[in-house]
Amino acid sequence: MKTLKGRLLLTILIPLIVILIFVGLFVEFGISKIVSKILEKSAIMTTHAVADLMNEWISGIIKEVRIFSRDPEVVKALKTGDWKDLIDKKLTPLAKERPYIDSFLIAYPDGSGPNTAGNVINVADRDWFVKTMHEGIGIFISNALISRATGRVMFAIALPVKDENGRIIGVFRAAVSVDSLKEILEHARLTKSAFALLVDSSGQIVVDTYGTYSMKLNIKEASKAGFGDLEKASPEVLSGKEGYIKLKMLNDIPGYCFYAPVEITKGWVLAVLVPESEVMADVYKLLRIVSISFVGLIAILSLIVFFVSSSISKPIKFFAEKVLQFGQGNLMVKFEAKGKDEVAYMANALNRMSDMLKVYIKTMGEISNKISASSQILSGASQKINASFQEVVSRIEEVSKNSQDISASVEEVTSGIEQVA
Repeated sequence: MKTLKGRLLLTILIPLIVILIFVGLFVEFGISKIVSKILEKSAIMTTHAVADLMNEWISGIIKEVRIFSRDPEVVKALKTGDWKDLIDKKLTPLAKERPYIDSFLIAYPDGSGPNTAGNVINVADRDWFVKTMHEGIGIFISNALISRATGRVMFAIALPVKDENGRIIGVFRAAVSVDSLKEILEHARLTKSAFALLVDSSGQIVVDTYGTYSMKLNIKEASKAGFGDLEKASPEVLSGKEGYIKLKMLNDIPGYCFYAPVEITKGWVLAVLVPESEVMADVYKLLRIVSISFVGLIAILSLIVFFVSSSISKPIKFFAEKVLQFGQGNLMVKFEAKGKDEVAYMANALNRMSDMLKVYIKTMGEISNKISASSQILSGASQKINASFQEVVSRIEEVSKNSQDISASVEEVTSGIEQVA
């Protein structure tokens, strides 16, 4: 660009915009990375907190079951075989008071189990019965299963019942409704579209927030429902550690799976599937704010540079026009500028130059007048000298003529002398 303003805009504004763009991209990249990590850690912490809440809730039920298993009436019923009063008058009211309990049951060594559902079932093949009755495990939490007493989905919390000699005489079992976990599971919905699910140690989905896959899908076979990435990640999810993985959700929507173990169950996992767009919503919002801020900053700086360049170029252009007028002979031109900056300094310098030139021109005029007067004097003197010179020349000519006459006379005398001689 040929103008000063154009050069200023080109040399200042464009590099400034380029620098700001690079800084903006760097800041956005840094913010994206940092905030993404923060959100991921926050999501893991939330998932872990909900898993801990579930852990405490189940621990509270275990404490109750432990108290019931040590109840003298329970011990008496298992020793005598008379369980009717225990079931009807004590355990059934206790079960009704607890909405999360599907049923209570006491199991005899042969596997027969009277329960608060009003029937007697055989549980000899149930793993919770085998583990507590025959293997002596102090407490056992089963995977999700269909209750033989009520036909509803539940998981069993079983403890061995011992007599005064410490001999196992039976099992006390509480069937906990998995539906009671939904309220806790709702706390794990990190975003509006988040999908939380509780998985047992076999990979079976015990309960989910939508109720779509409860007892119908195992995450080891999740590809059947369109969760191929979840199936691939199932070993990691069931590893007993907390963490997260990126995966494709239904319809290939990019997302995250945050997971944390429910420690007390020894194998259960709380998992939360969240669309990436919702996890990163705050990041995108922040990035939009940063982008808008940088665009606004660039616009403001552009205006500042534009006005600054105009404030510099405009007076310089004005002075250039005045200098041109001055150069064309208009000595009355004044260079006016306000302030104490470089432009005002230049204006003052031009005014001083103008004043000095006027003085020089005036001085030169006076000198010219003197030279003209001296020239006239010299011209008169020259004319006088020329007249004198002409007079001298005529006298010289006269002298020369007289000299010739004298010479002739001398020759004549000489000739006479020669004749006389």
